[in-house]
Amino acid sequence: MNMYRFQHNTPAGGRVLKDRGCAVQKRAFLLMEVLIAFSLILVCIIPLVKQPLEWMRAEYQKCAQLEQERIADWTFTEIYEMFLKHEISWEQLPEHRETTGPFPLKDAQIQLPQQQKKNIARAFTLTGQGRKEGRKGQEYKQIYVNVIMNGAIYTFRLPVQKIGKNSSLSGRSSPKETDAWDI
Repeated sequence: MNMYRFQHNTPAGGRVLKDRGCAVQKRAFLLMEVLIAFSLILVCIIPLVKQPLEWMRAEYQKCAQLEQERIADWTFTEIYEMFLKHEISWEQLPEHRETTGPFPLKDAQIQLPQQQKKNIARAFTLTGQGRKEGRKGQEYKQIYVNVIMNGAIYTFRLPVQKIGKNSSLSGRSSPKETDAWDI
């Protein structure tokens, strides 16, 4: 060992070199080591955080799609109610391979958790898919109801029967002098 130079550890963990009576502290690469460790952690964590965020976005999109399908079903029940109330006359029903409409409806709203309310424009068209005569002279039409919501089209099938002029429908009288019909 050199008598002018010796090394010993300090209580703080650093090493001190003494050279000819002067103490010179050797600096550790602590900052560089921390930066390298931090960058390695970030490189490993990014894939772990990115995938769950993508799953959450996909879950919100699927939830919005299911909610829109639910609103389409609800819209069909509104249209079915319009048919039951005879707000759509027999003459407005399309013939085979014809389409009538679009008939606008009030906008609906979708409210998803942790998101703002979203308005959805709604309308529907009626498409005739067939006509048939019954055994006793009844007339039937097969109508497809196309519910249009923000560009998406949901199709529902609805058979309709013509039962004659000014007939009574389940105890209800037809208010107009047009053909009555039943679903």
